[in-house]
Amino acid sequence: MKKINVAVVGAKGAVGHEIITLLEKRKFPVGEFRPFGSERSAGQTVRFNGADYKIQELKSQPGEFKGIDIVLSSPGASVSKQFTPHAIKDGALIIDNTSAFRM
Repeated sequence: MKKINVAVVGAKGAVGHEIITLLEKRKFPVGEFRPFGSERSAGQTVRFNGADYKIQELKSQPGEFKGIDIVLSSPGASVSKQFTPHAIKDGALIIDNTSAFRM
């Protein structure tokens, strides 16, 4: 099975935690796992599949999502509007749980 590189934006929040839990429970074939968060949560860790990962600060800049296949996101609408153009240019598919792109 092909491994999929996944980023979780808002990884330290409640929804981010649930996204990570679902990836584990469903045994989603994750290759690279890259958690993102705010400046406040950067450097903290989240646990995924028995390993600790440092949260990277989301800077909403080009190249930040290079190599990522899927971005699972729930950081708030204003943050989503800032980073999604860069993630799309980097070739990522984005599944966003905010109100930013409804309708």
